[in-house]
Amino acid sequence: TGLLGLLCCQRRQQPLARASGSASGAAAPLSGAAASARAEPAQPSPVSAAGAGIGAVAGEKPSAAAVALPQDLLDIADAAWALEAEENFAEAVDKYGEAIKALEARVGDEPEGAEDSRSLALLCTMRATANLRAIWKAREVNKQSGADPELRRRAMRANVDSSRAAEADTQNAEAWLRKGQAALGMSATQQRSKDAFWCMQKAAGMPSLPAHLQHEVSQWLSISRKTLDSQTEMPPGCPQA
Repeated sequence: TGLLGLLCCQRRQQPLARASGSASGAAAPLSGAAASARAEPAQPSPVSAAGAGIGAVAGEKPSAAAVALPQDLLDIADAAWALEAEENFAEAVDKYGEAIKALEARVGDEPEGAEDSRSLALLCTMRATANLRAIWKAREVNKQSGADPELRRRAMRANVDSSRAAEADTQNAEAWLRKGQAALGMSATQQRSKDAFWCMQKAAGMPSLPAHLQHEVSQWLSISRKTLDSQTEMPPGCPQA
């Protein structure tokens, strides 16, 4: 069982939405911000995964970045963003972790406020994406084996982060997308494929799914369906959908 060619999400190098409140970083509920402008998605790139077909689409920063952060957390997230843009994924993951720990110190690891929960989901989704991009680069650029233990560990970490993000903000479509990609990254077993397909269906069916993620979700819905079909025994004479 190998890793699918996971996304190279080439997010635009621009700051996250600036918070309108104080820059002091007081432990007050976080406020929402206007949604960011959408970018036209790039054309899909082929991947080498068995049966995967098309890989993820390059796009802009995560849709959840419409959530505003206090200035000090914003600065940390911006620094992580810059590291990720340079494909320094290990340091980017650590820097996102720094922002997550700082937020948890203020609102706890299970925030009660809706805005605080969305902020936690944003940061966890960003860290999950950074790990998934690291997997993609190792697989598709450096041609590392999908069985590499370090890549599987990255996929597992991405799964933990995206699962937490989806729990904190159930309407975060990107969190469900990354959760499905991470499931396929851990192993291409039938159960993982079922989980991934379910996550992609959930993301695709959300009214909140932003335009710049629609094509990527559609691609991965097809990928997960094909992977699941390839592992499901069909009755004789019954073509796979």
